[in-house]
Amino acid sequence: MWCNDLFILKNQRNKYCSKDCSDKFREYRLSKEDYIKKYKRFCEICSKEFLAYRINQKCCSYKCISKYRDNHRLNKQFRRIKYLSNIYKISVEEYLDIVKECKICGFKELVHCHHIMPKSKGGKDTKGNYMGLCPNHHFLIHQKGKTIENLNEILPYPQG
Repeated sequence: MWCNDLFILKNQRNKYCSKDCSDKFREYRLSKEDYIKKYKRFCEICSKEFLAYRINQKCCSYKCISKYRDNHRLNKQFRRIKYLSNIYKISVEEYLDIVKECKICGFKELVHCHHIMPKSKGGKDTKGNYMGLCPNHHFLIHQKGKTIENLNEILPYPQG
């Protein structure tokens, strides 16, 4: 392939007619990589200097990339919690205390913050007017018109 000689493919992996042809292509490719522009950067995780092949490269190794992604994910979750606590006009600690678990079934994975007395009926934005509910119970209360007392009677969950 590299020397433009015709040759018979023995299998699909053969791309060169001989080892010499393969070596010539490898030498050409390595010499071509010297012309690729490299940028001096400092790793955002370990602060080590490295040569980056892209302008926006932030990390020096796969290990640092995984740490960077974990930190970014945690920062994103914290920003979301801070945003929600601002919406409900309570502190971050109070919000985290409310959404710790569903007050009806004890579910802890994804808990919504629910107004006990709706704001449309004069409810206030205070910690005492909020309650943590799982998505299923939150749906039952808002869409099906159930009350918290009805849910306690219907569902055989232990109170937590």
